[in-house]
Amino acid sequence: MLVRRGSLRFRIGLVVGGAMLLFAGIFLVLSSWILTDYFGRVQNNFTREHLTQFATVLNREAKAKLRLVRDYAQWDEAYEYIEGRFPQFVEENFLPEVNTSGQDLVLFYDASKSLRSFICPFNAPRLDEMPEGVNPQELAQSRLLDSQPRAGLIETPTGLMLLAASPITRSNSTGDSPGWIVFGVFLTPARLSEMAQVAGIANSGHPFPKDMGSTARIRSQILTDILGPVTIEFPSVFANPKIDNGIDGSIAFRPLSDKDETLISIKDSATIYLNAMERKNWVLILSAAGIIAIVGIGFIVIDFFVTRPISQLDTAMQKMSSAPAAISRIEDSRNDEIGRLAASANSLLGTALTERRDAIRQRELLASILDSAFEAILAFRTVRDNESRIIDLELAVLNHSAERLFSVSAAEARGKLLSAVFPDLANPAVFDRVRHAIDSHMPITFEQAAGALQPSGWFHFSATPWEEGIVITINDITERKQREQELAKTYAEMDRFNAAMVGREERIIAIKKEVNDLRHKLDLPPAYTVEAYE
Repeated sequence: MLVRRGSLRFRIGLVVGGAMLLFAGIFLVLSSWILTDYFGRVQNNFTREHLTQFATVLNREAKAKLRLVRDYAQWDEAYEYIEGRFPQFVEENFLPEVNTSGQDLVLFYDASKSLRSFICPFNAPRLDEMPEGVNPQELAQSRLLDSQPRAGLIETPTGLMLLAASPITRSNSTGDSPGWIVFGVFLTPARLSEMAQVAGIANSGHPFPKDMGSTARIRSQILTDILGPVTIEFPSVFANPKIDNGIDGSIAFRPLSDKDETLISIKDSATIYLNAMERKNWVLILSAAGIIAIVGIGFIVIDFFVTRPISQLDTAMQKMSSAPAAISRIEDSRNDEIGRLAASANSLLGTALTERRDAIRQRELLASILDSAFEAILAFRTVRDNESRIIDLELAVLNHSAERLFSVSAAEARGKLLSAVFPDLANPAVFDRVRHAIDSHMPITFEQAAGALQPSGWFHFSATPWEEGIVITINDITERKQREQELAKTYAEMDRFNAAMVGREERIIAIKKEVNDLRHKLDLPPAYTVEAYE
């Protein structure tokens, strides 16, 4: 089926299809963003929970180690050993073959926090060699040796070490403490992996590097009863470019001394987020396919129930408009909006035919009235520039009197500019007055000589603005002007005669006065009576 680009069917398809595809695109983008954001937050929460659980497991390990060292510190044998009365205490309890406590390092400090002795089963058979990175003097100055049992972590080249210390007391807790006993155990990768698995983390832990990068990270703090405040930090899945390899999180513990925090790195898997993103892609693909199918079905339904009937109605109305007299009505049997539209078109057709006949009669009557007028009548539309200033007038109507006056044909002059057809009317004396009448919306009348219209002719102009321009009525007043000019000449001649007569009488009166004055000097009576003239 061929669809024209200008047809309603094409436009409905373009608009409806475009709108639905735009909606589909927005829906898919929002859905993708919402799903990514939701499962990213879920993954971040799970990672935070795993790291928190790992810190909790390590705190439990420290608590167990603290209970163990406290139990040993309350042995009377340990008290006797630190007092120097039971020197075989270490050999009987902490040699590799009898080290049932599983310690990698055991240290004894006296009451002045000086190292009394130590044993390192971790270095067996060299038990008297201190592990690399362990400084007994720094431990003595740290918060590890306190009046209460303490635990903490230190970093060594071998790995992290968990230390637990307790003051040595008698079994009945009487008397002052003569020193401290410290247990140390290395948190090997195998042991960290066990803790990670208990915390629900599949990957093992390992010492974390100090350079944590500039990636956006999530931080939170928890407070443990043994290891104190713990800071958990990990990169958000939204800013981690290597999410497939897991999420490198860190757990920072309070240092035993003034050194940097002790960090443990935990690589947690991003299974939840990765699986969700994989399923999200399939969901979006299926959603896009479903939306495209809905768009196609919707377009077919709209075309069948709306566009096709309207197209048929359009074809019928085009036939009606091309030959209105040959078509009496359009099929309007449908009982819906399109049927009512066809009925309305039939009603409009009847009204249009009636109004068309009336309009023809009105135009014929108007043309008859205009052509029967003695005055020349012209109607113009305004022609304006970019600044809405009137620069010319376009002829719309002129009657027979105007055709005779200007010697032009209405068919040829209609639609042409005033400056081209009537150059005399375009001169400033006429055009400026007409333009002022249009701008002020006030009718004007004036008289103007127009030699090009008729030699030495005079015309009376009446200009009345209308919505799109102005109507000008021109009446030939040449004869009246000639009579006025002849009458003016007569009046001028009479004025000159009166002026001459008035001057003669005045000179006669002056002469009579001179005669009377001379006679008076000769003592003669006056010869004239002048008062009658004065």
